[in-house]
Amino acid sequence: MCEWLCENFHSTRIRPWAIFYLFPAGVALHITIRLINKNILYPTVFHEEIKITKAVVDKSTFDNEFFNETTLKIKEEYVGDDEKLQSWNRDYIFKPNENDEWEFSGFSGTLNFSGEDYNLNYLELKR
Repeated sequence: MCEWLCENFHSTRIRPWAIFYLFPAGVALHITIRLINKNILYPTVFHEEIKITKAVVDKSTFDNEFFNETTLKIKEEYVGDDEKLQSWNRDYIFKPNENDEWEFSGFSGTLNFSGEDYNLNYLELKR
């Protein structure tokens, strides 16, 4: 999947001001294209030195079952040498729906970097 997306990201079919977010919806992945600011870096697993470093299922149980919760957290981190990005990480948080399928719930961590120092090409895309 990454090879196809990364290859087509550079083609003329996809504009350079768009970015992909992949979310599981049942078995299939859905691709959403969003407009973004040119002075913003949105790190993704499609960039060099951005890696998925951890995936954890956390189950909290209580005497009152109403408060029980299960979450899946998938952590992306910058693993390169750039001092500005050294401590960057982001968690994708998923919760099971009524069919016990993982459903995207939100983010934790830093979503993006903005300012004159950053742009869409700040990090190389994987090929």
